[in-house]
Amino acid sequence: YADLLEKKFGRRPIIFLTNGFDTHMWNDRYYPERVVSGVYSKRDLLKEFNKLDSRSSLKNILIREAITNRYYQKEAIKAICQAFDSGNRRKALLVMATGSGKTRVVISLVDVLFRYGWIKNVLFLADRTSLVVQAKRAFSNLLPDLSITNLCEDKSNCTARGVFSTYQTMINLVNDDTREFGIGRFDLIIIDEAHRSIFKKYGALFNYFDALMIGLTATPRCEENKSTYDTFQLENGKPDFAYELEAAIQDKYLVGFSVEDKTTDKMRRGIRYDDLTEEEKASFEDTFADDDSIDFTGTEIEGTKLGKSIINLGTIDAMLNDLMKNGLKVDGGDALGKTIIFAASHIQAEKIVERFQKIYPKLGMDFCKLIDSHVEGNLTLIEQFEVRGGMPQIAVSVDMMDTGIDVPEIV
Repeated sequence: YADLLEKKFGRRPIIFLTNGFDTHMWNDRYYPERVVSGVYSKRDLLKEFNKLDSRSSLKNILIREAITNRYYQKEAIKAICQAFDSGNRRKALLVMATGSGKTRVVISLVDVLFRYGWIKNVLFLADRTSLVVQAKRAFSNLLPDLSITNLCEDKSNCTARGVFSTYQTMINLVNDDTREFGIGRFDLIIIDEAHRSIFKKYGALFNYFDALMIGLTATPRCEENKSTYDTFQLENGKPDFAYELEAAIQDKYLVGFSVEDKTTDKMRRGIRYDDLTEEEKASFEDTFADDDSIDFTGTEIEGTKLGKSIINLGTIDAMLNDLMKNGLKVDGGDALGKTIIFAASHIQAEKIVERFQKIYPKLGMDFCKLIDSHVEGNLTLIEQFEVRGGMPQIAVSVDMMDTGIDVPEIV
């Protein structure tokens, strides 16, 4: 059929095959046959034809140094382009150490793929609003001519060429009756922190959209049924490109870290119920109120439960005092450097901030702030924390600050 249509109309058609339940797409001059979630809309088909007419080989690409000028970043871009240009791969995985510039690499890749006619529309997905906001800002700065929108802020602008969204927002838009986006709407999907949400219910997004796909992560997973490599059709441990922490430190693009074990005796050995303050006893009793097996008097609490099951104020005070006395200093040793404290729970994080403000009232209410998903205005607080010389100087968090946060001043 395709041969006859090409002979009659002078153009090779894109082939769709279906039995009414499953649909396959076969662009047989470029890619092997593949499963898709449905037939393209007329608009997306026209875009696909126009794209094929303008597409150039990615063998000898020109990379803009204003976006990426480090050797490994260029190698990463070339590796992904080589994978796509092979005609067999539509998915690629980048494993790069945190801080080595994954976002810049993918922006440069988008720039190359735009200029060489491979893509017209791109979707950037992350599992947190803060990561979406940060990525959109970076794209806007480095690709100012690209029309972009953040669906977490404005769901009405669905025509931009660059769309940024969380998985949650996007899956709601493709599952509702309006179906804002067709299966062929995007030519490239970028998955930030690709070791996380791709295995959960949001994995359905990648079955719905038919697009080139790039995964970004510093820590790929290799577990059974949860392998990042399987998702991107790769052998375990063999991404399309890797730039590990050790190499980045050796190249002096990243600074190595050191670990100091400040575990207190209570944290290591646990504590006795009888030794707790009245407030701590009340907290402990509330936590284990439904456990009839516990006879509170004389009960010993394992160190691993401290901070999770029960919050010990003495331990918090000891940690804060040690941080303020021995923490890394800036400004010639006059001030504590930008610091993140990770708590075991939101309640513990609240207690840490409360104790800090009680012990160090002269530093003001803004010096130490709670920033996690429970706090209203947390994105604004992150932006304030990112400002050099701005407050807060200490961020206490549980979840939001562990990946994707770009604060070079953190010590």
